Amino acid sequence: LMVADSRYAIYFLPAPGSALAERGAAWLGRDALTGGAVAQHLPDGIDAAAFREKTESARRYGFHATLKAPIHLKEGVDEAAFLEAVADHAGRRPRFPLGPLSPKWIGPFLALTPDSPDPQHVESLQAWTFDIVRALDPFRAPMGPEEAARRDKGLDDRQRQLLKRWGYPYVADQFRFHMTLSAPLPEGERPVWRDAARRWFAPALETDQRIDALSVAVERDPPGPFVELARLKLRG
Repeated sequence: LMVADSRYAIYFLPAPGSALAERGAAWLGRDALTGGAVAQHLPDGIDAAAFREKTESARRYGFHATLKAPIHLKEGVDEAAFLEAVADHAGRRPRFPLGPLSPKWIGPFLALTPDSPDPQHVESLQAWTFDIVRALDPFRAPMGPEEAARRDKGLDDRQRQLLKRWGYPYVADQFRFHMTLSAPLPEGERPVWRDAARRWFAPALETDQRIDALSVAVERDPPGPFVELARLKLRG
């Protein structure tokens, strides 16, 4: 398969048919599992056009948490070889318990993030995710100068160092598990958005979440939508 323009990411995507998958797809108006549009939930108290606009960027990526940021495959590597490597890695990785999630702010963005206040849980998740980044890095095409310059905006020294080495600044100790629900929002609008997300996701967040599979998502014609290409079960 020709993959010259395609980009590949490793996502956590909630299980097909789960309340979290269905609520997330409806919030964004698109299902990352099938690639299809779904009727978008429009919360009370938020202008419908503004809601569609502020969820547009997240809609393109689908309702997910990034475990390895999008990459182009390096020359000489095809899609099948990459999928085989992800499957091999997944088969040796334990599942990861996320615990309960809830809507919180990451800077000006609204996202679902784990509730655990335990720094050890955060560090374990960072280490667990960084193993994926490291294992699959040999398949990544090096960044061109344009992409490097674009990604370098507003980074600190540590993030710049990670960007140079791994092609992405928010890995290792800079990683934070999050499922994006909005574009940046002005402070005055944030309470109503968070309340809307709490209400909408409440039925899906009654149970603790866990990562039990790695999803390979593909973007065929950048800047196109990301869709699940393969779901690879983690070791029991």
